[in-house]
Amino acid sequence: CKRERKTRYTTMARVIGVSTRPTENGPLEWSATARRLMQEAPDRLAVLKHLVEQFGPLWIGADIPSFEAHVKLLEEFKTDGDPAVSTYATEEAARLREEITKLQRREALNARERDERFE
Repeated sequence: CKRERKTRYTTMARVIGVSTRPTENGPLEWSATARRLMQEAPDRLAVLKHLVEQFGPLWIGADIPSFEAHVKLLEEFKTDGDPAVSTYATEEAARLREEITKLQRREALNARERDERFE
């Protein structure tokens, strides 16, 4: 990643594993590679955006607890020394939490409608 740093760091951020769970029931942590990219990238905001893209889409049936655990990782950057990174982390975490809430409401409504059809 040392040559052509700007493109290589963002490319790597698109394909690496972003998180790991060191213990079976422990919290998610950023992968060592993700941490290193965020430490050394010339454009940390672009790298963080690509890492967040890997959290995956939210859809009915998605693993919401896993997605929430990834949002917690993002929130680690809310107090970052780079204002662009901290602003993005704050705003994107709030947006993702709102998406989670909407999905949970939609799933609850679908479950209610399904239950009422079987009564």
